[in-house]
Parts: sequence; C-alpha cells; structure tokens
Amino acid sequence: MMLKQIRLLLSLAGLGLLTGLAVDVYRAFRQVLGPRILKAIWDFVFWTILSFPLFWLLLWINGGEVRIYVLVSGAAGYFFYRHFTDNRVRRFILKGLRGLSAGIKRAIVLSHRFCFFGCPGGIPLKPENIIK
Repeated sequence: MMLKQIRLLLSLAGLGLLTGLAVDVYRAFRQVLGPRILKAIWDFVFWTILSFPLFWLLLWINGGEVRIYVLVSGAAGYFFYRHFTDNRVRRFILKGLRGLSAGIKRAIVLSHRFCFFGCPGGIPLKPENIIK
C-alpha cells in the first residue's frame, strides 16, 4: 500500500514536471511569434488543449480522485521544474525555434528569388539566357 502511494506521488510530480515543460514550450512560441495581440485567446487555447491530457493522465494514474496530496505533489513537480530547469530549457527551446524560423525565412527568400529571378545566384531568367 505504501509503495503504491509513493509511486502515485512520483507520478503526479512527473505530471507537474511535464506541465512545466509544456508551459515553457508555449512561452517560447509566444516569444518567437512576436506581438501579443491575441494573447488572451492563445492562453485560452493553450490551457484548453493542455487540460485534456492532464485530466486524462490524472484519471489514468489516480482513478480521477482529486485529493489534497494530488494537488500538492503536482504543484511540487511544477515548482521543482520552474526552480531547477526553467531558464536552461527555455533558452534551448528558444534557440531551436529561432533557428527553425530563420531557416524557414531563408527558404522563403530563396524560393522567392528562384521564382522571380531564375536561379539562386540572382541571374534573371530571360529568354536569351535559356535559348542559345
């Protein structure tokens, strides 16, 4: 019985860690996307999407019983994540997202140049250059 409760506490702390990771990924996306015009809508969408797997995992781990130790262990896992790994993980995610966005921008610029100027070197596509 005691082993089951310890496993339950560790599982719920892990769920708190995963929630912290999801929040960091969301914060990184919000920072990369730029203006916060629709911040309230994005927050609502994020927490709505995140709530379904959280409640499903809570149902799977604990049979859906919400007791004070369930909330305390989940919060402890979340605060453990925020205290020890928050900045490092967020910097890693931001670096990856910025690299991805720079790669996408570069691909768009290169495809634009290719479509309008013929080749990536910038030589215009003219009929006299094609037929010799």
